Amino acid sequence: MGDTVGEAARWAAFSCTLVSATLLQYGTSFAGATRTAPGLAAVRHPGGRAPVG
Repeated sequence: MGDTVGEAARWAAFSCTLVSATLLQYGTSFAGATRTAPGLAAVRHPGGRAPVG
């Protein structure tokens, strides 16, 4: 099996990018779409905090 933590980090980054791009496509402001990524990263990381590093 691969690096589980690395895979999870890549999927989280992909998901945050995809959600932001989708919000932009449906008319959300750039600032609003950009602010969603850190919030999603915090929700996806165990403990409720975004990973450091």
